[in-house]
Amino acid sequence: MEDNKTIYCVDDNRANLMLLEKSLKDYDTISIQSGIDCLKELEKKLPDLILLDVMMPEMDGLETCKKIRATPQWRDIPVIFLSAKFTLQDKLKGYAAGGDDYLGKPFNLEELKAKISATLQRKQQLDQSRDEVKQAQDSTMEMISNIGETGIVVNFLQNVLNCRSYQALAQTVIQAMQNLGLNIVMEIHYDDKWNQFSTTTTENPFEQSVFEFVRQKGRLVSFGERTAVNYQYINIIIRNMPTHDEAMCGRIRDHIALIGKGANAKISAIHKDAQTKEKFSMLVDFMGDLKNILNNLDETYEQHQIFMESIMAKVADELEESFMQLGLSDYQEEEQRKIIARAESKTIEQNDKFSKIHHQFSSMNRQVDTVLEHTINAMLEDEEELQKVELEENISLF
Repeated sequence: MEDNKTIYCVDDNRANLMLLEKSLKDYDTISIQSGIDCLKELEKKLPDLILLDVMMPEMDGLETCKKIRATPQWRDIPVIFLSAKFTLQDKLKGYAAGGDDYLGKPFNLEELKAKISATLQRKQQLDQSRDEVKQAQDSTMEMISNIGETGIVVNFLQNVLNCRSYQALAQTVIQAMQNLGLNIVMEIHYDDKWNQFSTTTTENPFEQSVFEFVRQKGRLVSFGERTAVNYQYINIIIRNMPTHDEAMCGRIRDHIALIGKGANAKISAIHKDAQTKEKFSMLVDFMGDLKNILNNLDETYEQHQIFMESIMAKVADELEESFMQLGLSDYQEEEQRKIIARAESKTIEQNDKFSKIHHQFSSMNRQVDTVLEHTINAMLEDEEELQKVELEENISLF
């Protein structure tokens, strides 16, 4: 038998059936004596080809073929009509009923074998073409699905750039996962601890111990219908991986790895931003302290000036008064005045030097004022921008 090809031979004439069985020994032939019985046999087993007599009682070959073509699971079986009526009009009726070929009786055995071989070959080519079309359709649908899924990931990567808080980032991850049809639980590390978020409001305490396990098991960990993706600052467990669809499962793994990587990078950026703000705040505090010190120096300088001037004036007055009591000569009095004058000159010289230093400190004080003002304004602007972004995020979530 040729590749175990099965042929239904349908004819109400037993002699014709015996002739076909004898002539087609290269095939597995099954003899059937009516159109109704042919349909019953088709419900049990599908042949590779049907040789169908046209003129039969109860249900002729044309009606039988029409019923075969009307049944989805039978419609692709090749049918060759065998009939004593083979005018052009008869052949057109056979073609209209769904026949693949038409051969008149009495038939030439070699012609029949040639038609059977050609019809089976066409059927094989048609099946192959259908398989290729089906594969192309499946590939196209997979590509369309992948494009849609990729769009969700791209949209997430765009949205995550605007997240300024851990809570907003968690909601963005959850939204992307829900758009992919995934049920997840995840933990994000901040404030020196792991904080859990989920697509459902119900928390499973057992999952906490699962997180502790999967953190040590590499980037991607699969167990049953669950898959975990692990990064430095975020761990995600997918609760409903599509394990029934290997291709989709592979795509989802790629998507969640990208989402996890993007989220981890943003968490790291939020960490660094918080550290920068902390250092910024420390700098503002330091500059405030420095300004207070400079203000104190300014006040101390002014008090020093007043004090030195009053001391020198008092010394000069007391010296003049002492001249009357000491009984000094004019020369001695003049020498004392010169001593006082030199001391006063030295004091003024030192005051001038101190005045230059004071001027530098005053200039520094004004610069500190300017920097401090700009720094505080920058902090306020960042705070306003953060509130604006968080407001927009909250609106988008609804």
